[in-house]
Amino acid sequence: KEDDKSKQEARLKAALSDFEASLALDPTDDATEHLRGLTLMEMNQPEEAEKAFTKVLELNGKNPTQTRVQRARARIALKKFDGALEDLNVGLERESSNPALLLLRSRVLQ
Repeated sequence: KEDDKSKQEARLKAALSDFEASLALDPTDDATEHLRGLTLMEMNQPEEAEKAFTKVLELNGKNPTQTRVQRARARIALKKFDGALEDLNVGLERESSNPALLLLRSRVLQ
């Protein structure tokens, strides 16, 4: 189990390094920034993930609702519940029947 965990951590670090190298070439690549944020969440770095998802939104990423879901997850991990709720409410304005948004919002409201 420990060996599997080490291998997974190594893969995540390698992926993060690749995403950062790609972003150095094109800092406006919102898809790569989104993947970077997801990787940071997997690495238990929600503060950095929140920043990555915020950057995606600033870049007007192609899927703002999904980005808001991910940023809300990062904010929940950081206990920034008001910010998470704001993201989820904005997402629900766009997609009122999105189950991921509804589920996360119910968790924040508990």
